[in-house]
Amino acid sequence: MMPWSAQREAQITDAELTELRACILQKTGIYISESKSFEWHTKLGPHLATLPADERKNFVSRVHSEPDYRQKIINLLTVGESYFYRNHPHFEALEHRILPALIEDNAPTKRLRIWSAGCAAGEEPYSLAMLLDRAFPELKTWHVTICATDINTAFLAKAEQGIYTPWSFRGVPEALRTRYFTPMDAQRYAIASHIRSQVQFEYFNLITHPMRPPRGAQYDLILCRNVLIYFPHDLAVRVTANLENALFPRGFLILGHSESFSAHTALETIYSHATFYYRKPPVSGATAPPTRHSHSLIPGILPVMPANDSAPPNKSKDTPLAPTHPPARENTLSLIQLAEEHAIMGELDAAERILDELALRASRPHHRIEFLRAVIADQRDDASASLQHLKQAIFLNKDFTIAHYYQGVIAERENDRTAAKRAYRNTIALTATMPPDAKVDSSSGITALRLHEIAAERLKELDF
Repeated sequence: MMPWSAQREAQITDAELTELRACILQKTGIYISESKSFEWHTKLGPHLATLPADERKNFVSRVHSEPDYRQKIINLLTVGESYFYRNHPHFEALEHRILPALIEDNAPTKRLRIWSAGCAAGEEPYSLAMLLDRAFPELKTWHVTICATDINTAFLAKAEQGIYTPWSFRGVPEALRTRYFTPMDAQRYAIASHIRSQVQFEYFNLITHPMRPPRGAQYDLILCRNVLIYFPHDLAVRVTANLENALFPRGFLILGHSESFSAHTALETIYSHATFYYRKPPVSGATAPPTRHSHSLIPGILPVMPANDSAPPNKSKDTPLAPTHPPARENTLSLIQLAEEHAIMGELDAAERILDELALRASRPHHRIEFLRAVIADQRDDASASLQHLKQAIFLNKDFTIAHYYQGVIAERENDRTAAKRAYRNTIALTATMPPDAKVDSSSGITALRLHEIAAERLKELDF
């Protein structure tokens, strides 16, 4: 057991933590809320306990001034949770829709370029290499590149070794493990050399601006899954715009299930195999500047642009918010719709003023008002407030299906797996009572069947 004096030295002070959080945010884009400070104490404590007194005293200043030492701390703090074929719907869509489309488009050049951004210890890019090897043997005569990048150099070193424990195989069919891995002992498996050679790993910081894609090229397929959730919203928007620019025309972008973005280029949103992904349009002869296009925080739910975006042409931010004397229920719903429209355009303050006015005049709370407040709070990076509004929306209407689902997404993003699974189970139960083609209330047209499938897949992954 660590001596008391060492335990005391291992504690990072509040002042140190504040300064360290600012430094890590500036250098990596990773934002850690104060509510998660305990995780930093847990991860840094053992390291701090090993430092001599003089080094311990200058710990934070060394993080600022010494790149090698800063990288060591980044390696301790960044999250590398992954496993092979994580999120099966993504791989189903890759096998049956995305890769066949890219193979057809690229047949004249026989070239395919893939980027796994935020690859952690390599499970994602190796899963891609196994998929290509198993399902697309015609690619053996192509020039295929899989570039995998991460900001954590320790993860990259592990990925290059290609040795994994059973934890990385949860949810993977035994036949795949037998085909592509060789047991080293009871707890370690080495990936096949011909699969390992298909992936090139390198360090890359996604927040570098202006961003030059790794190897200075564009890509046919980019996966950046479960990375943006660690960035502040404005930075996530900038990173995803950079990722879009790094796509070839007709290239595909896959984000994590709970991630979203708003961009200055229009990507086609595609739904298949219980998942959403995005495709860059082909080059056209038009010279007009790209139009604003928003993507939903959650597929199928109210799309919201960032609060600091400028108003679109011919639309003033001083648009009248509401009549002085709103009449009855019909006008309440129309004003909620107006608030949604303001939120879609990124005018969050205007949307909230309408909701505040409605709250003052309403005889009773309205579940759709609370839901919209939850979406707006989430756009402001206030997950706690968003969850409170969602709970209130569900309290007002126990059958408000989309609020249960949204609750699950945010809980999953906040690493509260128990709450996320409970919310997804509620979503599954409610959608099971609806006609499959029924539109889910406040979901921008998503059907009960699709939401049921998505929630079921999220629950399945959380149960691994």
